[in-house]
Amino acid sequence: MQKLHQERSLIESTLTPVKKATDDLEYLTESLDILSEDGGEIFAQELVDGVQALEEVIDDLEIKAHLSGDHDSANAILTINAGAGGLESQDWSDMLLRMYLRWAERSGYKSDIIDLQPADEGGIKSATILMSGSFTYGYLISNLRLRAAWPEQCRKAGTYKHHPGQY
Repeated sequence: MQKLHQERSLIESTLTPVKKATDDLEYLTESLDILSEDGGEIFAQELVDGVQALEEVIDDLEIKAHLSGDHDSANAILTINAGAGGLESQDWSDMLLRMYLRWAERSGYKSDIIDLQPADEGGIKSATILMSGSFTYGYLISNLRLRAAWPEQCRKAGTYKHHPGQY
């Protein structure tokens, strides 16, 4: 029963923005007719704002269309381990932890630190975070893939030098 409720919620979370985009597009189309009338230019900025808002909704729908994997709509568990890199590695792990906690907050996801092993001199040895919300896993894995590709793209462009243990 719970799985059925989750599927229904997922479908509704997809259909609601589609319905809103359709309604907004219809309103904007009708507003175009007003612009051609006398005094209609006062609605020009409202029309521009409406088009920008519609673009944002459509962009979000395009992203959700790409998040169609089996687990993309699930919650996510993220584990960060400092490894054997010493103090620098532990500091870097602490920065990653804060970065992903801020990312979750900005993205509207709930994040709970399940496990945290602080290092002796600063930073962390390891941390495990549970992130929950709509499409958390899909957005997080996309973010991780982007970050994994970033150093390679920078190396190709000559703007990034690889120093083992620094990322």
